[in-house]
Amino acid sequence: MNKIKICFLIFGYNQRFCEENLLYIQHLSVPENVEADCITILDADNPGEAFNAGMHASDAQYKVYVNENVLIVNPNFIQDILHIFASDQTIGAIGVLGYQDGSGGLERKGSAIVSRSGDSTREERFGTIEGLWEEVLFIEENLIVTAQDTEWEEYDRLLRCSMYKSEEFRRKGLISVVPKQEKPWCLYDNDLLN
Repeated sequence: MNKIKICFLIFGYNQRFCEENLLYIQHLSVPENVEADCITILDADNPGEAFNAGMHASDAQYKVYVNENVLIVNPNFIQDILHIFASDQTIGAIGVLGYQDGSGGLERKGSAIVSRSGDSTREERFGTIEGLWEEVLFIEENLIVTAQDTEWEEYDRLLRCSMYKSEEFRRKGLISVVPKQEKPWCLYDNDLLN
C-alpha cells in the first residue's frame, strides 16, 4: 500500500461524463510528496463490482470513490481530506454528505452545490457541523473517501453499497465522517444524468 498516494475511482456509464469528471480532478491542487492517480470504470454490472475492480487495481492508501455526476470543485480537496484522516486514526471514511440518527429519524448532514434541469445551480446545506468533521451513521453514496481497503458488496444501487461500507467500517471500530465545508466541496450535476 502506497501511503503517499491517492487514487480517484470514477464510476459511470457514460464516457463523456467520466471525462468531464476527470477534468475537474486534474485541476485539484496536489500537495508536495503526494502522488495522485485516476481510474475510470465504465459499464460494470453494478457499482460494488466497479469499485472492487478499481480498488484492486490501485496501490494507493487513499481512494476516492466518485460517481460520474459528482464534480469536485474544492481545489484543496486532497489536502483537506488528508488533514481529516490525520486528525483521528479511527476515521475510516469521509463523505461530503451523510446521515445520522436524529430525533425524527435520519438527519442529513453536509453540503453540496446542486444543478438540476430547469433550475439554477444552488448551494444546499444540511445541519450544522461545529468542528473539523462530524461522525455520521453512513455516508451518501455519490462520493466516499477511504483510508483503507474493504471489499464492496456488489449491490445494484450505490446507496446500498455506501450503507454497507459504513457498516463494514463500524465492525472494524472505524467511523464515517462528514467534514465542515465553508464552501461545498462538490457539485452534484444532475443535468448530466438527465
